[in-house]
Amino acid sequence: MLRKLLAGMDRRRFEADVISLGSGGRIADEIRLLGVPVTELCMDSGRPTMAAAIALCRATIKLRPAIIHGWMYHGNLAAWVGWHALGRQAALVWSIRQSLEFIAREKRGTQRVIRFCARCAGGVGRILYNSETSRLQHEAIGYPPAQGTTIPNGFETETFQPDPEARGRLRAELELPDTSLLIGLIARYHPVKDHRNFLEAAAMLSMKDPRAYFVLAGNDVDDKNRALRNHVDRLGLTGRVFFLGERRDVPNITAGLDLATSASISEAFPNVIGEAMSCGIPCVVTDVGDSALIVGQTGLVVPPSDSSALAEAWLKLLSLEPQRRSELGGQARQRVLQHYSMRLTVQQHEALYEELAKGN
Repeated sequence: MLRKLLAGMDRRRFEADVISLGSGGRIADEIRLLGVPVTELCMDSGRPTMAAAIALCRATIKLRPAIIHGWMYHGNLAAWVGWHALGRQAALVWSIRQSLEFIAREKRGTQRVIRFCARCAGGVGRILYNSETSRLQHEAIGYPPAQGTTIPNGFETETFQPDPEARGRLRAELELPDTSLLIGLIARYHPVKDHRNFLEAAAMLSMKDPRAYFVLAGNDVDDKNRALRNHVDRLGLTGRVFFLGERRDVPNITAGLDLATSASISEAFPNVIGEAMSCGIPCVVTDVGDSALIVGQTGLVVPPSDSSALAEAWLKLLSLEPQRRSELGGQARQRVLQHYSMRLTVQQHEALYEELAKGN
C-alpha cells in the first residue's frame, strides 16, 4: 500500500523519501523505480541496536522533512524517535494497519511497542487507521481519539479489473474443465489467515458440489508446506486443492475465480477482498475488521472459524444462476470504484499532508 500511495502522489507538490528499518527487499526496489530514494537501515527484525537508532536519527536530520510518516507499529516508533531527533520540528503522522482483536497473539516485543506508542501518542499530529474497527480497538487501549482518522485502503482498479479470458487461462493452467467452479484464498501462510478453516469448509462443499475446486496462493502456500499438505490429505481433498505459492500475477488469478474468500480470524481492511471485488468477483468473508463493510450487499459474511457457515455461504452463491453471480460481481466493482479506489486514498493522504504542512 505504501508503494501504491507513492506511485499515485502528485510529485509536483510532494517530494518523498523512505527509510526502511530492515532490508527493503522487493518493495524497496519497486519504490526506487518510482524515483523515490530508499535508505535501508538493515536492522534485524525485533533487534533494535544503538547503531541503527543513530543511523535513523542522522538520516532524518539530513532529510529535514516537513512531515514524518510512520508506517505500522515499529515504523511509528521509529518515526517518533526521528521526530525527536529533529527537535520535533515536523508534523508527525502514524499509520496503523491492522486490527487488534488478539494483542496477546502478537510477539512480546510488538506488544510492548503497541502499548508504548499508546503512551507517547500525545504529540502525534494524526493517527491514520485503515479501518474503523481498528481505530476503535486501538482507542480502547489508550490511543488518543482526537488524533484518529480512518482512511481505507485503496485499490488499483485498472490493474484489478474484470477479464473474461482469465477464467479460461486459469483452468487451462490447472488442467480443469471449463465447468469447474473455482474458489480462491489469496493469503500468506499465517495462523491469522486460518487456512485450516478454509480447507475444512472446502471438504464440506466438495461433498455437496463436485464442480468445486480450490485455489490458494501466497507466501509459503505451496506444495512444500507439509502442514497444508497434511490437511489436504486428511480431508480427502487431493486433486481438488491447488497451492500456487507466491505469485506476481495475482490480478490474473483473481479475475479467473468464481468466488473469492477471506477466512481470517483477524483483519483490519483486507486488500485481497477489495482486489477481488475490483475484478468483479463476489466474495465470502469472515466478520472481522471492516470486511463486512467492504463487501456490503455484494457478498456474504460469516462468523470467523466457522467452517460450516463458510461452506454454506459458498454453496448459496454457487447455486445462483451465473448471470446473477455476474451481476453481484459488477455491483462489487462499482462499490470499489465509488468508495475504495486508490485515487480516493491518495487524495485523502495528499489533503492531510497539505493540512499538516500548513499548520507546522
